[in-house]
Amino acid sequence: MKSFVIRQASFLLAVLFAFPSLLSAAECKMKITRQPCPGKAVEALKPYDGQKETVEVKELKALEACLEAAEKSAKILRKGQFSDKKVTVSFDGKELTQTFEDQRDCK
Repeated sequence: MKSFVIRQASFLLAVLFAFPSLLSAAECKMKITRQPCPGKAVEALKPYDGQKETVEVKELKALEACLEAAEKSAKILRKGQFSDKKVTVSFDGKELTQTFEDQRDCK
């Protein structure tokens, strides 16, 4: 019985060393494009160094987690500052076709 457990543990370690990606996270890269409301560009884009387009990179283990992060990043939190926010995503170096978008009225 003891040798069986040792063989199983050895096999598991061999698999993990052969496929290190099972333990490591992959790169989730989100390209975020923001459209400020008219007359609000300077104020709205100040946290992003005046850039309408920014890139955020997160190390995540699963594609689903990457898509959830992209969906969350697409939400316009500062209403009245932005009229449109769009997020495209790549995971583990592969560009995904899914785009997340949020639109709001400028008031």
